[in-house]
Amino acid sequence: METSKLNEPIDLIYILSNGRSGSTILDMLLGTSNETWTLGEYLLSKYEWTNGRLPCGCGHEFKDCPFWQNLSKDILNNHQKELTDSILFRDLHGSGKVLRPQFLPSLLSGKPSPSLLEEAKKYGAANYTILKKIKKEALKRKSFDFFIDASKDPYRLLLLQLSGFFNIKVIHLTKPIQGFIYSMSKPKLKTTAILRMSFRWLIENRIMIAIGDKFFDANSFYHVHYKDIIEDPQSTFNAIQSTLGITLTGLDFTNFGEKDSHGIAGNIARFKNAKLKRDIEWQSKLSIPLQKLSSIIAYPLKTKLKYP
Repeated sequence: METSKLNEPIDLIYILSNGRSGSTILDMLLGTSNETWTLGEYLLSKYEWTNGRLPCGCGHEFKDCPFWQNLSKDILNNHQKELTDSILFRDLHGSGKVLRPQFLPSLLSGKPSPSLLEEAKKYGAANYTILKKIKKEALKRKSFDFFIDASKDPYRLLLLQLSGFFNIKVIHLTKPIQGFIYSMSKPKLKTTAILRMSFRWLIENRIMIAIGDKFFDANSFYHVHYKDIIEDPQSTFNAIQSTLGITLTGLDFTNFGEKDSHGIAGNIARFKNAKLKRDIEWQSKLSIPLQKLSSIIAYPLKTKLKYP
């Protein structure tokens, strides 16, 4: 890739999803491509660089990582404001807010307000400054076309899209509601927690769908079931490439857990030589009444998300 391209909009593949829905596995699979460089969950960059809750995707602590060691110090020391502004929605571990009222009028109308556009420009500029710096260092190690951002947050995606600093291709990843609520509520599986997580799944995906329908064209936003990635990764990735108009060569669906990367945070699978594994534990561990109840809650999105 030409160095001059560093001044152009940054090409980004954004993984949009609920928590614990397979985004780390998708991120790792995408990261095996010759055309990509994975950031992992960029929104947690500052937290991980300063607290070291999880190691880098390469297995080293960030302070010892050959890629991040000096780069993270440079960003923390010389671009503190831009970094802080760029992780606006989730700078700590745990889920971000489901509802952000300032976004709702624009999501409902499909027309961003002047104040939201102004916020997007500032947010995009801060992200562009940091990501351009990361890209400059990454290109010294690998020629690639796309950053992968597995931050998942829909509000981050919307602001990046409205900012004009990025060319974004979105993969909207979902698990069935039962798999999500089980992952989020185990091991206690309290009814109150399951109800709360059921409505979270519904609201978050409703917001994600609205962003896709109103702010992206059909060739930039694609919905994928986690189940399809596990059961037929080749066909699923062929569909991703065809729909989004991108080329991903060298994909490895077998040894992806052994590939070197410098992804930030994510599921512990990133650090455990992950393999593709079906998500079916909820079918035996979540009671039938709770499965049915969550299915009723999810009913408004069944057709749109293509669940039976």
